[in-house]
Amino acid sequence: MRCRAAETLLFALLLGLVGTRVAAAAGAFYRLDEQGHRHAAVPTLAEDCADPYFGLLIGVIDGDLFGALDTAYLDSVFAAHGGSKIPYQTIERMERLPASGGLDSKVFIRLEDVMEVPIPYAILGYNPGTLRSTQRLHMFHWRLGDHHVAYEEDHEAHDFLARDVELFVLELGYMEMDIDGWLDRIMGGKLDDVRLSGFAVFRDGERRIGLGFGYSKKGRGRTGAFDLAANESLFPAPAAYLALGRSLRELGEARLAQWLESRGEYDAIGSP
Repeated sequence: MRCRAAETLLFALLLGLVGTRVAAAAGAFYRLDEQGHRHAAVPTLAEDCADPYFGLLIGVIDGDLFGALDTAYLDSVFAAHGGSKIPYQTIERMERLPASGGLDSKVFIRLEDVMEVPIPYAILGYNPGTLRSTQRLHMFHWRLGDHHVAYEEDHEAHDFLARDVELFVLELGYMEMDIDGWLDRIMGGKLDDVRLSGFAVFRDGERRIGLGFGYSKKGRGRTGAFDLAANESLFPAPAAYLALGRSLRELGEARLAQWLESRGEYDAIGSP
């Protein structure tokens, strides 16, 4: 089985940067009722996420909340929960905004500067390289519900059902991982430099799984998986997860192209 770990780490780091947007103080959250009225809400940490950073952000998604986060707010939350591996000190503001026209939300991230940090998650006991990102990242979010994929393993056909799928596609900016050369050579195709194009969160039974997907420098599709409860990469990733990542990458790219074509210019979405 061929498996990818770079996209897994990028998923973990990008999810750790996903937040919420309103013209309000950081830490102010709300939900919308059926009439579009705002109601103040307090996010709770998702119990199936070991890292409190992921717990907080997944809690916001699960509750379909909108609002804003910054470093000071995150410091206040994590002081009571043992901290996080995510380099959240680089974040200036993270925002999630309600959307229309087929989107479920828009996500905006603003860092203090262009980011270049060591990858904080290990593969085979080694932190394998450098993470780089533009100062601004914009993403579109679709709530997909259940998603079926067919795949082949050991020359046998299988079917996999991912439940409660949340799909995020990067629309503006980039995040990439540069793997150390010696480790890249040793691992060959199993561990490549990669630029992220999106990520997804889904349920597999009782487990919450994250997928990161994107492309290598040679333009080859890459997918990796992350166990949010264990707070670690799944390496090698199950064939079902790799197939799901390919399917969601293609779906996300198609939806992004369709949405942009229907809206014309990018600035029609209203960047922060």
